[in-house]
Amino acid sequence: MRYSRFLLCALGFALLGCEAKQIIDPPAPPDNSKLEPKQFFTGSTNSRWVYFRFATNDTVSVTSASTSQNWDVAFRRTTIKINGGTSGPGKSGVVMLTGVNFEDLKQVPATAAFAVDDTLNTGFAIRTGSDEGWYTYTGDPNHWILAIADRVFIFRTADEKYVKVKFLSYYSNGQPPSQPLQTDSGFYTFKFVYQPNGSKAFE
Repeated sequence: MRYSRFLLCALGFALLGCEAKQIIDPPAPPDNSKLEPKQFFTGSTNSRWVYFRFATNDTVSVTSASTSQNWDVAFRRTTIKINGGTSGPGKSGVVMLTGVNFEDLKQVPATAAFAVDDTLNTGFAIRTGSDEGWYTYTGDPNHWILAIADRVFIFRTADEKYVKVKFLSYYSNGQPPSQPLQTDSGFYTFKFVYQPNGSKAFE
């Protein structure tokens, strides 16, 4: 399965009909020729959310997150919310897998239990804090935010499609930080594979 860094085109699929029965072709591979690495900035303060939709491979403008189906996941500095539970009206959920290689993950595990945001009780589905979710905070002396290498996230989108995601960097060049107290943070870089036909397979 080919994927693009940070953003992946929606897979196409063809439905061929005949008089006796309907024949469904397998999904076409992603067209990487249409893809360019993208990166978005969440801001220098915890003042705004940046919304993202996997089907369009881009950030989206959302007037009311609590009523909009047009987003799957949102970012506010290191915090992530999903369009489900207390955060939105969609069907989004997420599973965090530890000790998993991104390329080796071929489908949603049968035992996967999708969590949703429950900010009135347990908090966001992807936990905030060092080592709780997608990142480690190194503290003194460098104060870096580092994506945890062996964690893969499976998202269920607002319209119940499936995506596998690996976070790569929180800095503007898409690489790990190199200097103490590096200030070009808040830039998300990740890679993902999106399955637009509702299948739980990633190949």
